[in-house]
Order: sequence, then C-alpha cells, then structure tokens
Amino acid sequence: MPKWLKKSDESATKATTRESYLESTFQPISGRGGAVNKPENYTGYLQRFTSWVYAAAQTNARGVAAQTLRLYAIRPENATKSLYKTRQLEFAERLYLAGKLEHRPSKHVTSNAAAGGVNVEEVVEHPILDVLNSPSPDMDGYSLTVLRLLNLQLTGNSYLHPIISETLGVPVELYSMPSNLVEIVADTTFDNLVAGYIYGTPNSTNEFEPNEVLHQRQPNPLDMYYGKGWVSAAIEAIDLLESMGNYESNLLANEARPDWAVMVKDNMTDSQFQRLENSIKKKLRGNDKRGAPFIFEGGMDAKTLSFSPRDLAFSEGENRKVEVIAAISGVPVSKLKANDPNLASAREGNLGWLRDTILPYLVLDEQFLNRQLVPMFGQYSEGLFLAYDNPVPQDEAALASVAASDIAAGIRTRNEVRAERGLPPIEGGDEIMIPAGTMPIEIAIEQAKNPPMAMPFGAFGASAVDEPTVEDEPATPIEQERAIDFDNKTLESILHDMKELEPMPCDCCKTTTTAPISHKALCNPEFGAKADPIDRGNLEYEELLRKNREAMAKLELELRQIFDQQLSVLVESGLDLEKAIREGSVGLQETLGDFVEDVVQQSGKEAFAELGLDAVSFSMQSEQLQQFVRTYTIRLQRGLQNTTYDQLSKIIGRGAVEGLSTEEVSQRILDLTGGEVTAARASMIARTEIATLHEESRLQAWEQSGLVRGKQWVLAAGACGFCTALSLKYPDPIELTQNFYSLNDTAKSTSGETMNINYRNISTAPLHPNCRCGTIEIMVDEPNE
Repeated sequence: MPKWLKKSDESATKATTRESYLESTFQPISGRGGAVNKPENYTGYLQRFTSWVYAAAQTNARGVAAQTLRLYAIRPENATKSLYKTRQLEFAERLYLAGKLEHRPSKHVTSNAAAGGVNVEEVVEHPILDVLNSPSPDMDGYSLTVLRLLNLQLTGNSYLHPIISETLGVPVELYSMPSNLVEIVADTTFDNLVAGYIYGTPNSTNEFEPNEVLHQRQPNPLDMYYGKGWVSAAIEAIDLLESMGNYESNLLANEARPDWAVMVKDNMTDSQFQRLENSIKKKLRGNDKRGAPFIFEGGMDAKTLSFSPRDLAFSEGENRKVEVIAAISGVPVSKLKANDPNLASAREGNLGWLRDTILPYLVLDEQFLNRQLVPMFGQYSEGLFLAYDNPVPQDEAALASVAASDIAAGIRTRNEVRAERGLPPIEGGDEIMIPAGTMPIEIAIEQAKNPPMAMPFGAFGASAVDEPTVEDEPATPIEQERAIDFDNKTLESILHDMKELEPMPCDCCKTTTTAPISHKALCNPEFGAKADPIDRGNLEYEELLRKNREAMAKLELELRQIFDQQLSVLVESGLDLEKAIREGSVGLQETLGDFVEDVVQQSGKEAFAELGLDAVSFSMQSEQLQQFVRTYTIRLQRGLQNTTYDQLSKIIGRGAVEGLSTEEVSQRILDLTGGEVTAARASMIARTEIATLHEESRLQAWEQSGLVRGKQWVLAAGACGFCTALSLKYPDPIELTQNFYSLNDTAKSTSGETMNINYRNISTAPLHPNCRCGTIEIMVDEPNE
C-alpha cells in the first residue's frame, strides 16, 4: 500500500475544516482598505462597451430582461388558502418547473417544484414582485435587469444594494452598483470568504457589510472572489477590431497623405517654393474650381497618390473578428449583422441563442435571486421561489407531424406524446397503437372476437368526469380523450338490434307488440321491469321535445355558432388546436348554463305536479340543486370540448401522416365537420341533453319532495338490447341514490355485445343517445309490485 494511503495517528484525528479552505483560498490584500486586488481592469472593459461589444452585450441583456419572471409558492398541506393572491398552474407549467421537459430551469427551482408537487401555485401579488418590478424611483425592473446583465457580461460581476424598510425589515428598493467601483474585502479571520465591500471612487468610498450587497458573478476558475465576463475572453478580437477601426478612420482623414504630389527636377529656393504653393492654392482651392487644370512648367511633373487595395481590405478580417465575438458572447452573427438572407438559418440561429445563451443566463439569475434576494424577506418568503418562463419555443407544426406519424406507426404511445406537449395523461393512452385504424392492439384482438357497440354519448353530452366541481373552477379545455368513430360494424350492430325488435305476436295473449320481452313483463309482472305496449315512452319523449322546443332551438343555434367559431379560429391560426378550443369556446359555459337551468326548472315543476304537489314549491335555490346545475354544466362543457378536440386532432394527425399541407388539412376539416355536420351535431346534443336533463331533474325533484323512496327502469317500445338487458338486471325497484350503472362499468346487451359506460353514472334514463326509455318513481307507500 502506498505510504500516502496509510493513516497515521495524526492524520486519523485531523480533518479538513472550513477555516483551512478559506485560509488556502485567501488572496493577498493589495487593494484599498484591505480589499482583494481585482484580477482585471474592469474600467477598461466597461469602456469597450461600444461597436460590436455593445451590440452583443445589449442583445443578451435585453433578451434576458424580456423574459417573464414569476414568483411561486408551496402551499402547506393543511392550508386551504394562501396569504397572497395566487393562481393555479397548468399541467405544462408544472412539468417545466419540475424539470420534466427538454429544457429545464435551475436546480433550485426544480427541487422546490418537485417538493411542492401539486401544491405549487403562482403568487401574483407580493412585496418581492413589487421591488423587482419597480426597484427604485429612478429605474424600472426591466432597465435594472438590463444593467445587471451588462455588468455581468462586461466584467463578470454585478452588484445590488438593497434598501431595507425600517418598519417591515424587508427590501423596498434596489440599486445597481457599477462593478468597476466595487472591491471585495476578504475575511482575514477566515470565518467567511467575504468580510465586506468597499464602494465608490478613489476620492469617495463607503464600506458595506456582506448582507448589504448582493453579489452576482460569472464563475471564474482563477478567482474565488471576482467573476469573469465574456469580454475579457474576447479582448484580443475586440482590441484588434478597434485598431482596424482607428486605422480606417485615419485613412479617411488622409493621415497626412496628400491626394497628389508635384515632382521638381531641380532644387527650389524658399521664395520659389512659396510662390508655387500659393499659385496652386489660388488656382485649385474651392468648390467652384473643382476639376480645373493646372499647367506646370520648368521641368515639373504632378502625380496622384492613392491607397492600394490591401490598405483598405479590412472587411474579411473584420468578419473573422466579429465571428469570434459572436461565438464567445453566445449571440449568432445573424442577430448581430441582421442581414442573413436565409430565413431558415436566421430562425435556427435565434432558437439556438434562446436555448444555449438566454436559458443559461436565466438559470444563473434564478439561482442568484433565490439564494440572495428572496431570503431577505424573512417570514414573508417562506416556501417561495422565483422562476423564469421557458424561453425556448417549440416547433409545434413539426412536433405535431412527427407525433402523429409515431403514434400511427406504433413507435410512441399517446401519453408519451401528450407528456411532451405538457398535457395530462389519459386512460388507455399508454398502449401502443396498430397502424390499421390506430387502436390498441389488445382491443383490436378483443373486438375481433366479440365486436363491441360503440358508445357515442361522450360526443354529445357529459364527460367521463362525474365529480362535483366548485363554482369558480374553470373548465379545462382538454381533459380526456375518447374514441368516437362510427365504423361499419357499429352501424350493422344497431340495425341488427332494430330488426330483432320488429312487431311479433305474444305467446300468452296473442297481442302484437314491438318488444316481446317487454310485453312478457307486462303479462307477468313478476318477470321484470314495467313496460308499456302502447309505447308510452315514445309519446312522452315527443311531448318532452315539444315542451322544450324553444330551449332546444336556442341551444342548437348558439352551439352552431360556437362550433363554427372554433373552426374559424382553428383555420385562421394555422391549425392551433389548443387556441381553437380556448378562444373558440367563448360563451359556451354561459350558453349551456342557461339551457341546463331552464330545463331543470321546467322538468322539476312537472315532477312535483305529477306527485300531487304545488309546482311553485319546487325550489331551484336549494344548495343540492344549485350544485347539480353547476356540476352538470361544467361536465357537459368539458365533454363537448373533449370531443371537438378528439375529432379535429384525428383529422390533423391523419393529414400530417398523409403529408398534406396546412391549407389542405384545413379544407378537409371544413368538409368533414362544417355546415350540415355542425347542424346535425348541435341537434343531436340538444335532443339527447333534453332527455338526460329531464330525467335527472325528475330524480332531483323526487329527492326534494320526500315522497319517493325508489325508482324503476321503464322500457320504451322498440328498446335496444342494452336497455332490455338493463331491465332484466334490475327487475325490482332500486333506491333513489343507487346507480343502474356506474362510471367505467361494462354493459352487456341481450345479444352478448358490450358497451363501456365511460361518460357518466347511469342513475336514470337515458342510457345512450336517442334512448327513449324512462324511469318511474316508487312512492313511499307503494309496494314493489
């Protein structure tokens, strides 16, 4: 074993201490007042803030200052409300803060965001934001950030002096300290690295404690006290460019070189020389004498003097030096010269600048502000941290095209693509899709064995989220994906069910009905659900549509306008689907809310009248009913938006796979979803929601009355196999609060087909779009039979 690896008794007890590190790091004191000598001439670097240095440094400083800086808080688990005004974060914002995307914020930000999880909120009002937005009476937040970044680039150091409020004990003003006027005082006791700061000109200085100055510096491997800016690294190129500029200026000023010379063969006396000079001046000087000839005699000759091309050929050398400055400063040449004729290369240069230059500066600034400024607010900064928005934009069109191709080819799952775009995962989105029809391969195999009936209710009504929603919670535009394609198999299945339910005579009473199983129940009540051979369900359904004709017409009209508005925004925005859903849905919640409230009030009063109660006594003001209206409205809005997003994203994705242009995809969208299709969809929504709301409202009225103890499913004439199977499943009445089917249950028809209940809890009819079955009440004193 080497000797240096063997532990002696002395080395076993001796440990490296902080004092030893500081003593070893300590630099000789040679500055004023015991300050550490500056390693470089910072004043000289600031004086070079001209020409190309000015352009590069200003570009970076303005680029950083233009980014949005936000304040975030981690809400304690047991806290219901923040001390300050806050905003809930979008899913994409959480992913970026937690460092889950390609471009990440600082480590300080990611660690805090990961620790806070879903409890991280944006703070929109706070003293920290006030002092950053308005740091002093003479300077705004943008200008201060530019000034800080300029000092950081030119000298590698930036200093801030905070003014502390005597009453609150927190910073209320921030002042920039020119980096060439600040010197760092080393701690000779080795308790800390820095003992203080000396600020000012040689004739007037002030001393500051370490906590009175915020020092931000660029990492410098040669000095632990002072930073190193990019200007010092590019000083040779900068000085050479300055020399080139001076040389050219001297050339333009003639640099004592005349335009032409007079050659004399013999020596001239002083009087002869003076007489010739005065004669030339008199003959040629002045604007009105330009181009006038001068005649020489006596053996004299005149020759023009000029510069060689080499004397003036500085453009090539200048370009090379500008490229050096651009590379060291991190600013693309295309941004410095602004004359790149290639738009693609200019865009790529700007993207690289944001990614490789601005983002690192933002990370450095986040660390500085969170480590030095935020803690100065003491108790007001608990659980707070600052973070910039992601400065790097995404190429949405390219990403969408690649994502669609990858999903269609089975390369990536839908949830993988959604995570990259900052969208929440969806149920079933982790499965690989097969190219034929883009469906999960497991489902494709299962459907080949037992073809299911497609359930399109999500396309027209409430979403799969069946939880109470608070009134002030905005409906998120994209919350869940669901497949809504109607293929040939689905249509064949529906037609098959309808054919099986054609009129046929009953075995027991020879009465012809349209539903033998329902008539059998009528003849033998012990068999199962109540049914009506004269199609009472259909008559009531038509009557229901007639009574609500005005509300339906109003809803259809406004829905068509909103759907058309969504398509218009989509096409005009170049297929920005998120923007189309967000901006095109203005007024949707209000439209649906009015419709829901009108139908609930009408149906609730009718239900009270059927129970023998005064219809006026039906109260829309009960908290339970108000919560029902709010929840149903928001759930319906989400369902419509989800379906719209589903339909349009599929068309866009298929167009991308086929290589269609944006204009071609836009035209396909208008052809497949506009005009009569929009009108038919609006009509279907109105008809289905009328039926759903009517039954749901009656259920609410029954609960409010206190006279109803249960409910029972009633088959309409010509009921489908799924409704028939449901009536057989519940031959006796069930409780009012019990569901016939719960969310995510699988319904099975009498012919063995399956249907996923993925849209809502089935607590009452209808079971599916255009379902004409119903639910009847079972009174408190009424027997089950």
